Amino acid sequence: MTHWKEIIRNADALISENKIAEAVVLMESALFENPDVALLHNNIGWAYLHHLEDPERAFVHLEYAAKIDPRLVSVRIHLATYWNHKGLYRLAETELRAALEGENPDRPYLLYLLARNYELMTEWNLATRTYKEALMETTVEWQFGEITNGLRRVRKKRLNALLPF
Repeated sequence: MTHWKEIIRNADALISENKIAEAVVLMESALFENPDVALLHNNIGWAYLHHLEDPERAFVHLEYAAKIDPRLVSVRIHLATYWNHKGLYRLAETELRAALEGENPDRPYLLYLLARNYELMTEWNLATRTYKEALMETTVEWQFGEITNGLRRVRKKRLNALLPF
């Protein structure tokens, strides 16, 4: 019997070779012996959502992973992506807020995602405030650049919304 952690390592190797479907088959086979491993469901959901273009199947795995381990940050991020693709931005916001309460969250990154979510909702003030909060917390150069770009973009969108030409 192969341990599920080893299966995830093997699946990661397949993913790095761009063999996503094979990785999913491997992880799904591990579910027979390990049906309640949140990380397996999370990784399968990620693959279906981002690579195999099957968002409904992704949702089943991601939702189950969130039930098994509500503090798993990555599953909350993937669920937020799912809801954003559906245009259900308030549900995405709920997932991102849950991720902020998760285990070892990357707060600046999650705040950046939350600010992007507010942009999608055309909530310019919330987006601006959240980008600023992310900016105050980051120490990572690439995050600083992305957050700064987001802040500029929101300011421009807010100005365009106020002064239509």
